[in-house]
Amino acid sequence: MRNYSLRSIFTILSINVFVIVGLIISPSIFLFSFRKINSLINKEVSIDPRALYPIYKNKEISRNLFNQKKPSEYRSYIGWRRKPINLKYIKIGNKYNARYSSGESLSNSTWFFGGSTMWGTGVRNEGTIPSVFHEKTKKKVFNFGEAAWSSRQSLNQLISVIGDGYKPKEIIFFDGVNEVLTGCKSSVKNVPTNARENQINKALINSGSGKIMSRALIKKLIDIVLEPYIIINKKISRNDYRKNNFLVYNCHDDLIKANQIASHLVNDWFISYTIAKSINSNFIAILQPTIYSSNANYNYFTKKEKERVKELKVQYDTVYPLIIEKINDKCKLNKEFCNSFLNGLKWIDDSKSMIFIDQCHVSEKGNEMIVNALLDNIKNK
Repeated sequence: MRNYSLRSIFTILSINVFVIVGLIISPSIFLFSFRKINSLINKEVSIDPRALYPIYKNKEISRNLFNQKKPSEYRSYIGWRRKPINLKYIKIGNKYNARYSSGESLSNSTWFFGGSTMWGTGVRNEGTIPSVFHEKTKKKVFNFGEAAWSSRQSLNQLISVIGDGYKPKEIIFFDGVNEVLTGCKSSVKNVPTNARENQINKALINSGSGKIMSRALIKKLIDIVLEPYIIINKKISRNDYRKNNFLVYNCHDDLIKANQIASHLVNDWFISYTIAKSINSNFIAILQPTIYSSNANYNYFTKKEKERVKELKVQYDTVYPLIIEKINDKCKLNKEFCNSFLNGLKWIDDSKSMIFIDQCHVSEKGNEMIVNALLDNIKNK
């Protein structure tokens, strides 16, 4: 029987450990290399598939709209704002890093607040809701919409702008979608929240002490190593994908949270209405239309986007009726506020045209339909 020295045993064990570790991390190295090489060889990988939808006749314009980088920066109380840019179809600038609108003016104008639909995802500067509103009314406008913003962020922005000494003629809030998209995630335990709470928390952790940073680095390395195995597991267990996915939504199972989301939205609207009233400005709150409240065709969506539409439906079906219920409760107490609310769910109801880009963003034609409905409702008030 061969006798091994301790040094030989240690060497053999070290080699085996090295081989095992190499086998474990090799899928991660392969995945990283594949993504880098693939992105260099095939530029189409980076193209947002929505830019290629038949809804866009001019693909040069749509590619520019979706695939230009629009970095953001942190802003106190409102979370973030996109940085100033001046592209062919998208211009962001001025004091508030707001998107340019036709007929833009801060003073004595109509201020628009909302998320990315109001900001104008998928449309040119002149095709946003504020720009179309100006073209139809000749009123001066200002677009305070921002990607992924909730009503609470819009409320905070409103307070800041008024604090800066500006005064609007009227204020329009366009909300509902982001309250559901963000608040209904199963990872969210407390509402209200914003879409980048976890991202900001991670940044704060990474800026802490060396010990905390070491933990964050270790966690990041573990995530990188485990990623290919998670991807494989999702492929194998496709039926359990939604149960294991961190983006699972649970408002349909957690009615307490669903009610809280609805209450916070209506309360944000009511506070905004109160502020507007205190400065003799008109206020309008619009419950944002979605693909679920429309008969619009979306057969041209990608398979992934169709699955997302199907997955989110039950969340909107749960929260939106609660928003209406909370509004009705407010109406019993304050009829003037009640007159400031517009239910926009049926504002986009065209089964013959391609209007939606995804479950909430719409084409320039869709924005025109929204503005037309808004003006009709204002006229009938």
